[in-house]
Amino acid sequence: MLLEIEDLQVEIPYGKMNVYPVSGVSFSLEEGEVLGIIGESGSGKSMAMKAIMGLLPEKAKVSARKLLFQELDLRNLTEKEYLSLRGSQIAMIFQDPMTALNPLIPIGEQLREIFERQRKKNGSPVRTKDKEAFSGINAPIQPLTAGNSAGAFLGIKDSKKDSKERAIALLASVGIPNPEEKYKQYPHEFSGGMRQRVLIAMALSCSPALLIADEPTTALDVTLQAQILDLLLEGVKARSTSLILISHDLSLVKERCKRILILYGGKVMEEGRVEEIFQSPKHPYTKALLAAIPSMEKDKEEALVAIEGNPPSILKEFTLCPFYERCKERVDACQAALPKEARISETHRVFCHKLSSGEKA
Repeated sequence: MLLEIEDLQVEIPYGKMNVYPVSGVSFSLEEGEVLGIIGESGSGKSMAMKAIMGLLPEKAKVSARKLLFQELDLRNLTEKEYLSLRGSQIAMIFQDPMTALNPLIPIGEQLREIFERQRKKNGSPVRTKDKEAFSGINAPIQPLTAGNSAGAFLGIKDSKKDSKERAIALLASVGIPNPEEKYKQYPHEFSGGMRQRVLIAMALSCSPALLIADEPTTALDVTLQAQILDLLLEGVKARSTSLILISHDLSLVKERCKRILILYGGKVMEEGRVEEIFQSPKHPYTKALLAAIPSMEKDKEEALVAIEGNPPSILKEFTLCPFYERCKERVDACQAALPKEARISETHRVFCHKLSSGEKA
């Protein structure tokens, strides 16, 4: 198992009180697996992932019964220890490429710096496995020899490639035209789609074991969304990298993920394989999300379905199901306590009183 999370909670001081944007979140991830995490804005998706990455503000408190990455306990890592993991073992693509990229440094130099830092830190610019290294998104695994780029970065003689050439090759591998010229350009000279390709290149540059993509297609048009996601999946598959794909759009992850985890109000509502979520949803929130997806098969005069009410405030600590006030299927038990986990199958679980009390959803 690559990643094991059990009862993850994030506590942040706010004035004279504490808020809990993530509470009781548990899930696991296997090597090479693609997991989709779905939820509205403020549901705790990004906060949970930043807790795993060790990127939360200093005053934030992260607690969990289990927080393991490759059997390494992340709960008590120092910032120095986290630095050795980020990039080479765990990487993250953030929502807005304009704020993720340094506006004062050319794109190519930002990529080159990644290789240089990883080489100084680990002796290699890439994660090596069984003495093999990757070069480029579509490139096959290369043995370490003096005559290839993988060997060059391990200090093997007779290789003329340096980190700049590797950066140019990586830009080309993510579909950026004229990579030698683009190497010298700044982020503001790239389109939104091109900047997102650069972030993918950066995240995959060191072939991490785990990549977290936080809504990587935000603000892109539909055609570009598909291209970027396909490029991302091609990259992780070539590197045997596990992927956590965060989105608020169920239709985007349907064809690209093996499992889906649905969050609301910082808590897990439902988790299951893609076919279980789409063909047999159990939680009222999941059903509402699926009903809200526009379809070409629906009558054009039919109004789009919307979930009534507003998402819960992050300032509220929940003693009941966070979806209670908006739920059309609530029962008496919903007014008593938080729902317990109900197992539908070995891979399908739901947090809903209708299921845990034995009723059919």
